[in-house]
Amino acid sequence: MFDNSGAEVFTELCLGFCDTKNNTEDNAIIWLNNMCYTVVLKAVRPSPELGKNPDKKVLLIIRKE
Repeated sequence: MFDNSGAEVFTELCLGFCDTKNNTEDNAIIWLNNMCYTVVLKAVRPSPELGKNPDKKVLLIIRKE
């Protein structure tokens, strides 16, 4: 993702028990060309397992606010 100045921005989205959260979804707000978007992480398949790193697919929803 990039901010309004074009600089790359990193954010972590989390499902389930990440730190103290018990989320069923997570979101981030980003700005592009003075327009606001919400990126929602809805699912990760297969579910992450400790010590395993198989390829993952994610379901993201991007909404223009």
